[in-house]
Amino acid sequence: MTNTEDARVNELEELIKLAESVSGKIETLNNRRKKLLLTTIYTFISTALLLFFAFLAFIRQGSEFAQQYSILATVLFIAFTVFISYRILNANSEIKSVQSNLESESSIMLSLLDMIHAHKEITSSELSLVKRAIVEMRLSRIKFSGAKNKKSEKTETYSSKIIGEQKLRNAG
Repeated sequence: MTNTEDARVNELEELIKLAESVSGKIETLNNRRKKLLLTTIYTFISTALLLFFAFLAFIRQGSEFAQQYSILATVLFIAFTVFISYRILNANSEIKSVQSNLESESSIMLSLLDMIHAHKEITSSELSLVKRAIVEMRLSRIKFSGAKNKKSEKTETYSSKIIGEQKLRNAG
């Protein structure tokens, strides 16, 4: 292999390494988003159940109890409601932040996969059978379910440019 061929193979390996890293980050972000959603749902359900049972207990106590502790119960109810509302809004804000990061990482992953595909086409003749198998196995391990069907013009231009340059080199 020439220095140019070695450089292309090294670039392919670096792109795959970066894609593996981005894939791991996407998986971490997805797990974080799921945990936040579940926490919000559990908080809402447990709060609703707690308030429902507290209300039932309050009604069953009778009028003397209700008159003595109605102000205290109202203040506690309002404080608890404000706290839970704050917690749910905070979790919602975190979910939006995670979603934004997830979209950014997904966009990066699409670009990387496009570049990897272009480099793989170029370097396929330069790779040994074992090296090609290793590249395919590494690519198959990359988990990416957040792909959008739209490819950016930047990555399409990049692939077209790389493949076009390679065809010119092969023709000349």
